[in-house]
Amino acid sequence: RVLDGVSVELHSGRITGIVGPNGAGKTTLFRMISGELEPDLGTVTKSRDLKVGYLTQEPTLNSDATLHDEVLSVFEGLLAIEHRMQQLSEEISHKHDSGDVSELMEQYDRLSAQFEAAGGYAHEQRLEEVLGGLGFSMEDRKLPVSALSGGQRCRAALAKLLLQDHNMLLLDEPTNHLDIDAVRWLEKFLAGHHGGAVIISHDRYLMDRVTDRIIEVDKRRLTPYSGNYSNYIETKERNRLSNERQFQKDKDFIEKERAFIAK
Repeated sequence: RVLDGVSVELHSGRITGIVGPNGAGKTTLFRMISGELEPDLGTVTKSRDLKVGYLTQEPTLNSDATLHDEVLSVFEGLLAIEHRMQQLSEEISHKHDSGDVSELMEQYDRLSAQFEAAGGYAHEQRLEEVLGGLGFSMEDRKLPVSALSGGQRCRAALAKLLLQDHNMLLLDEPTNHLDIDAVRWLEKFLAGHHGGAVIISHDRYLMDRVTDRIIEVDKRRLTPYSGNYSNYIETKERNRLSNERQFQKDKDFIEKERAFIAK
């Protein structure tokens, strides 16, 4: 049994850090939230419009597509609309002299509005920003995914996740394969992210800069702390000293009572 009798709420718009010793149940918690794992008892309840994106520690990307095309695949729906718009444009051009293009024009206008509302005209720019921010060079983007190193594949999986429309991100050690510049870029991305995020990380500096709440996973329990990682450490130390003082106070009281009873 890893977690026992725990209860926690995670909210969109907040960045929560998950800390605890190895094997305490941090990844198990993520797997239950994402739906990969069902709890033996209890429930995981999600709001109706929640879209959860989960980055595992060892994501698998096996593809012969180039890095650019593999990451671009997250815009599959937009690309399909764009392709249809191109087809309609050609049909309108061919039939323009016949005058029978009103229906085609209406279809094109509807698709164009849908494409623009979904950010279609900016998707290539967003892709370039994310790939560049995560440290990929222009030459890297031409390589097939199968030729990438393990660290590069992890960064590619992170790029795909960040480009999708998730309002709750579950990031398990997201900075493992990032250099300092990429970590700084990720911090800025998370600061501007419209949804919430939950991060498992041993990078205390990342946790200090981006989190506003810490949840400690230890001894089958979840203990929440307000503030960032440094505040968590300070609060935990204060609690430890307070518990020690109370323990000693209780111990002294018991010894006095025993001495009185013996007397």
